[in-house]
Amino acid sequence: MKVKILPYTAGEAAQASGRSIDNQRNDRRAGYSPQIEGRSLLNMRGVCRDFIIQQFADRGIGPSISVDFADLAAAELEWFMVSRPEAWTQRAQDCWDGPPSRFGAGGVPEALIDQICKKPTNDSGLMSLGIVVWPTNEYEICKGFAKRYGELTPGDERAQGVVAMMGFALVSLKLAQLLPRPMFDIQDGVT
Repeated sequence: MKVKILPYTAGEAAQASGRSIDNQRNDRRAGYSPQIEGRSLLNMRGVCRDFIIQQFADRGIGPSISVDFADLAAAELEWFMVSRPEAWTQRAQDCWDGPPSRFGAGGVPEALIDQICKKPTNDSGLMSLGIVVWPTNEYEICKGFAKRYGELTPGDERAQGVVAMMGFALVSLKLAQLLPRPMFDIQDGVT
């Protein structure tokens, strides 16, 4: 089976990510997002990127900071989203004969996921994979992200301020609920 990607318009991406069309446009003008020639069509990584930027913006961390980690975090979140049955058409799901996925909703075959993106950089302990943004505006993507704060010593400047964290597996549940329609299908006549 071969994957067919059904990209989102800027409006659909806004509905899923919470990042308005105006903010998407402003991000491109300011150099925070890649320039797009012609009509704005986004793939899943682009939607994940906008979602991450918006989630952090909603918590006071603007795109001038989140742009530094948005691409890397979006690549990780994309894998979780492609693994979610909600991102696939019913027709594609009807072709699956695998066991239930790690999310318990219906097993997206690894061969299809691999056509779209690669497994996260740290694939052991996937459910605890996330990003930590420290008060110094440094960030790290790591498994056991929630434990990282407790591992710091009192004199560490990363422990002296507000820490923002995002777990990709759990965030993918929220983003999957916001998708206006599936983005992935199976190409006709291709096995």
